[in-house]
Amino acid sequence: MFRRLKRKKRSGRIHMAGFLMPEHAEPDDFKPWVANADVLSELTKEEAMYILKRVGDEFCSLVQEEKEAKVHASSGVEIAYKRAVLGVREMCDACATTIFNIHWVCQKCGFGVCLDCYELRVQERKEKVENGIGGFEFKWVNCAPGICHFPKNLTIAQIIPRQVLLDLAENLHKTRIKWKISDGCPCHYQPVDDDRTQGLSKESDGLFNTMSTGTQSVLKSSTIMSSPLAIPSVTCISQTSKHPPLTCNQALSTAPSSTPSSVVWTCSASTSSKIESNSVNIPSTLPVGPTPRTEKAESVGSSSGAIDPVEAPTTIAPLVPREPLPEVATSAESTRTETTHMDETSRSAFSDEPVITDEYPAPHSFLCDGRLLRLHEPHHHGNVKCFEKRWIEGKPVLVSHIDKLLDTNLWSPESFGEEFGDELADVVNCRNGVVIENFEVGAFWKGFESIKDRAVDCNNQPMLLKLKDWPPGADFSEKLPSRFKDLMDHIPLPDYTRRDGSRNLVSRLPDFFVKPDLGPKMYNAYGSASFPKEGTTNLHIDMSDAVNVMVYVGVPRDEGAGEREKRDAIKAVDSACDKIQQQRVRRDTARIGALWHIYHVEDADKIRDLLHKVAREKKMKYAAHHDPIHDQCFYLDHEIRERLKREYNVEGYAICQCLGDGVFIPAGAPHQVRNLYSCVKIAEDFVSPERIGHCFKTTQEFRHLSDKHTNHEDKLQVKNIIYHAVKDAVYVLENSVQDMKKDKEESTKS
Repeated sequence: MFRRLKRKKRSGRIHMAGFLMPEHAEPDDFKPWVANADVLSELTKEEAMYILKRVGDEFCSLVQEEKEAKVHASSGVEIAYKRAVLGVREMCDACATTIFNIHWVCQKCGFGVCLDCYELRVQERKEKVENGIGGFEFKWVNCAPGICHFPKNLTIAQIIPRQVLLDLAENLHKTRIKWKISDGCPCHYQPVDDDRTQGLSKESDGLFNTMSTGTQSVLKSSTIMSSPLAIPSVTCISQTSKHPPLTCNQALSTAPSSTPSSVVWTCSASTSSKIESNSVNIPSTLPVGPTPRTEKAESVGSSSGAIDPVEAPTTIAPLVPREPLPEVATSAESTRTETTHMDETSRSAFSDEPVITDEYPAPHSFLCDGRLLRLHEPHHHGNVKCFEKRWIEGKPVLVSHIDKLLDTNLWSPESFGEEFGDELADVVNCRNGVVIENFEVGAFWKGFESIKDRAVDCNNQPMLLKLKDWPPGADFSEKLPSRFKDLMDHIPLPDYTRRDGSRNLVSRLPDFFVKPDLGPKMYNAYGSASFPKEGTTNLHIDMSDAVNVMVYVGVPRDEGAGEREKRDAIKAVDSACDKIQQQRVRRDTARIGALWHIYHVEDADKIRDLLHKVAREKKMKYAAHHDPIHDQCFYLDHEIRERLKREYNVEGYAICQCLGDGVFIPAGAPHQVRNLYSCVKIAEDFVSPERIGHCFKTTQEFRHLSDKHTNHEDKLQVKNIIYHAVKDAVYVLENSVQDMKKDKEESTKS
């Protein structure tokens, strides 16, 4: 645990030294937390700038949350140090969320809780005492029989060694100012010229440089080794903070006694405005979504979009406070805005002929009455610009013709049946949700395109089977290596979707940490065109972004079944989709696959409200902590969708996914799927810079689910991802400045 044994040289006895302190961190402890030179070959300057532009605000809010925890801890309490362990994910014992840095532990049994759980318990106790409610009970596990864990008895601890987190925050602000990417930052940053602070900063910079080059020398600086853990001169005032900004006097009076006198607090005259959350009572100081910004005409990487940091002025103008956040437009308003935009650009909303424009420099068209962008060439060089424009706004995107690049023989039911037919797996009957264990995989694939060969239920009716979590217990790349290579070689927008993609922030997690399993994952299920009220995958929300590629569509070969299923599939598309998609599915070149419904993140609470009404009307009973979306217990049929539109003015994107289509689903967006024909779909998850805020918001929602819920555990590690993305981006830009200085010096000498 946290205790450390030391041997006294003279007596030879062993005594208990207590918890480790931050100054006990050794050189090797810094390696997971500082960038190394390898990142220079993985990220370009432009990519680093883009990451900081989109993720910098989230990091600033994260740092503010950490500092508030220190400030509001009991005065004079020392912070213990918990060394990170290779290949071990530190988890909260109360909510199973990944612990990032600051947390609380029991000195007796090692019980540990995250920052959010600790603050929630403190707030609950305070409210009950104020309201005169007695008998306060904790749900935390007991330390010993009859002895409960109380927040006041826990010890505060940190995982990141010494001042590394705060030094990175300082470097981030300086870097954003140098490269002119500090627009919209929620912090009021002011550099400090105090000699002692500058000395610490220089020592810290030397530490970063030493660890980044892989040098194993022991640090000899007594200044850093013995310096107290101080609150830095950078104070981030988060717009979603649970506490109002501190005045200078309040800050100094509540800070620990070890705080040096040189600390400068940058203050706000008024309480920061709050962002309304769409979540259900989740305690969080991080933004629930990305902060709306005014997009600049020039791109991030253009020469006009950034100043030369070598020539940057030494005086820094104060940051102008942001205007109040605009209200989120309703679905109807969004539709009208986009339709007007289409008219202004003289683009028809009733044609799927691909065009290229200055705004969208790749072959594209629009579906869903002009609201859904469809890209026609999976690997066109202009796709990234088109995609990021829509992705920032939280809108899904469709990419077509991926099947023309894939090896179709690898994805056929016959190939899967031949290779894995003898294996056993769990299947789900989509008609009633019943799980059938140890079902023969070969039998599933045999009935994929043959209704007469499908297993029947107790009523002698063919079951609508879905192969559940297959292949199980193994990485897709290890179980299906040839298919993994085929997919990764041709997956659209690889900067986002590949494991090593520059805009897939999960790629920034060092190998030291347990990386989340983001796929690929296979979704194989029979078609249900004849059953309009039964979905293949019920309405749910994913905590990360995802792309779902249709790699095979199976049409029943039974006599008369193919025409009947085709008729039912077209009927389903006609009742849900726009005219362009209705025309598309009638062409011979388009193989109908699945019907998707995707909704805006902002509509989630309205959908929840309606589903609660439906549950009450049908007298359905659910356990505590029930969430109608996260528990995936509803498929929104035509009747519910019409009611949602009529009563709540909510209309999602109805998308018919055909063979070769890749559907991109933003993190936090409610969505559901209904296979019209039998489908083989491959999903790859990723974490984009544009949607990282919604990844965090969804993770916070999952914390409040039952501990038996499959989504309860935080496997994504959003805070770690944010930290390491910023760490690497700052390092790349700092080295770019040094290279520019060297080039300038060499040109001057010559």
